[in-house]
Amino acid sequence: MMTRRSMLSLPLLLAALAMPAGCAGLPKAKTIVIGDTAEDAHTEEESTDFETNKIYRLSLPGNKAVDVWGWMSSRLLLGSYKNQVTKQDIQLVDYRNLTAVSLTPLAGEAQTGKPSPDGKYMAYTGQSRTGETLYVLDLNTSQSFAPGVPDKGKGITSAMTWSNNGRYLSFTVKSREYGTESIVVYDMNSRTSQEIPLPRWQENSEAPAPRALKRDSKYTVISVKFADDGSTALMGRIGEDGSYVTLGAVTEDKWTRKFEHSASERQFDYVNDSQIIFLDAKNTLTLYDERDENTVALSAGVSTFRLSGDNKTIAYAKDEESLYVAKLQGHNMIKEKLVYKGLVLSQMDWSPDNKKILITGWKSYDRAPATGNPEQTPLVIEFK
Repeated sequence: MMTRRSMLSLPLLLAALAMPAGCAGLPKAKTIVIGDTAEDAHTEEESTDFETNKIYRLSLPGNKAVDVWGWMSSRLLLGSYKNQVTKQDIQLVDYRNLTAVSLTPLAGEAQTGKPSPDGKYMAYTGQSRTGETLYVLDLNTSQSFAPGVPDKGKGITSAMTWSNNGRYLSFTVKSREYGTESIVVYDMNSRTSQEIPLPRWQENSEAPAPRALKRDSKYTVISVKFADDGSTALMGRIGEDGSYVTLGAVTEDKWTRKFEHSASERQFDYVNDSQIIFLDAKNTLTLYDERDENTVALSAGVSTFRLSGDNKTIAYAKDEESLYVAKLQGHNMIKEKLVYKGLVLSQMDWSPDNKKILITGWKSYDRAPATGNPEQTPLVIEFK
């Protein structure tokens, strides 16, 4: 049964976050700023762009960290404190003072959520009477609903991914009886879903397959991301011959490949209606422009990247522990600057105002000896 606190409207939650922690009964912790002053967080490079104001470590006294899933607003994060392992609550966390308010319990033994880029919804999976079920939480009303996908007898087989405008949620499903796979895309505007069978990438398909790709090659789809207008989608897959990113045109019941390149199966995004960006197989940040069908190498030795919400700025990691930020302009990156060094990054998320970036990672020497799983450290880098 949902508690009264979990049914608070968002305005009341925001007001509660503004109250002193002692009055609201909320956890309180001193914000940790890396370095003694804001200036200590700056790099040695001189630039008027991407000046770091402060860096906030998201942890409580006793080094109790926070599981962070993404941004709700330019001040509030979605997540939960790790010491609350027995609860399936989602919390709003103020990154500056680390106060938190429980928003709502999650249904169906929920897994980690995936917030939409616009901060309106969060998608997560849970168990229901029909098996694995997709749930969508409306973050403004704290109400969850089940869109009715996947169908009974099918399981989700890839990561859930939102389009950049938060309209389309996509993933792949597989029939447990027949083994066939399909792309499922859910439209938040019409509240309807569409299922598109995945092709087998045969040599006689409408678009030619790479020479190294054998007829009916086996592959695993890692993620699918739709364009803001739903007309195309990017697919990351891994197979017997390596990893690829594929741009495809989407109709009601068909996927037609338009462009394909060897690449990281997880690192790709839309820059605009005509351009996509991805990491190629040699870790080179690469831009593809559909208008002239050319690819452009932007930067070598990149391990991960993330575009800002307005697609004008890109954050990317090089040399494992060095985080850079640069402006995207045409076919170029300009005003590159080192903004942080010291973590091997596993997550990067820009705030809705594009002035802060959430990063999560671990120190390269800090792996747990028994399990090999490193302790994750979430930070928020705030720019001036």
